[in-house]
Amino acid sequence: MDLTIEFDNGETSSVNLAAKEHKSFTIRSLFGEQPQDDIKSAVIRDANGIAGLELFTSDT
Repeated sequence: MDLTIEFDNGETSSVNLAAKEHKSFTIRSLFGEQPQDDIKSAVIRDANGIAGLELFTSDT
């Protein structure tokens, strides 16, 4: 299943998730390890039947 993550700055990213799979990742990893300082929130789209949790922190 492909999930679309829509960020508050207008960017989107897709994440593939198999049945019963758990996946943990950083926002930075979705953008080629480049920092995304302007992202403050996101919405997970196309996620019918998915339980998701988004945590946003800053390491600066």
